[in-house]
Amino acid sequence: MREDGWIETIPLMDLPEGTGKAVEVGHFPLLLIHREGKIYATGSFCPHEETELDPHNVFGHELVCKEHGYRLDLRNGRCANDPTLRLAIYPTEIRGGVIYVKLV
Repeated sequence: MREDGWIETIPLMDLPEGTGKAVEVGHFPLLLIHREGKIYATGSFCPHEETELDPHNVFGHELVCKEHGYRLDLRNGRCANDPTLRLAIYPTEIRGGVIYVKLV
């Protein structure tokens, strides 16, 4: 981890547009999703019942939990099915062709 809190993950070329990938940053599981030119970093478990999320189950800007169909907005973490639930969303940056995530 850098002094400013940003953590190097994977090369951008390993996450083509329209794809997603599960990664571990340290011992922290994350999902990286490349959608419409933006990289999203999220927690890897659904806030509903802690079911593991599939980074390939994305429709528009919604990550959908395969277990119960909960729809989670990649932009803000809001759950369309239950406004009391939120998916963790982390800031991302591209530096030198590498995706960095800030775990805040």
